[in-house]
Amino acid sequence: MTFVHQLPAPAPRSAPVDPELRRLRVENDRLQAENDALREALRAGVPDIAALGLPRLQRIVLATLMRFAVATVRQCLGAMDAEAPIDDGRDRTAVENAICHLRVALKPHGITITTERFIGYRLSVEDKARVRELCARAA
Repeated sequence: MTFVHQLPAPAPRSAPVDPELRRLRVENDRLQAENDALREALRAGVPDIAALGLPRLQRIVLATLMRFAVATVRQCLGAMDAEAPIDDGRDRTAVENAICHLRVALKPHGITITTERFIGYRLSVEDKARVRELCARAA
């Protein structure tokens, strides 16, 4: 009987990376960094609302109200879907419910959410200042 010594198989070479794939990966990383920077810029003027102890969707809507002069229902829904996505989507009643609960929670602090008919909701400049003070005290 003759034994033949077998050499180990050569290590597989890594396939060369397609230049287009490499370019797309770099572009994806750049866009992701740009998206993160834009999200931070949007949050820059908004106080730490989490300190208020509100439920998540109410915090999202309050942050949206703080961000815009008049927050439309579409902006509120977009913020909800971006921060807390769900499979079947939401409709305007989710925003209306969050606004209703926010009004009840903020009323004892003298903060009023005003309805701009056919447009959306707003907080006055004074009410935004009260929200900032409330967040600072809660933190």
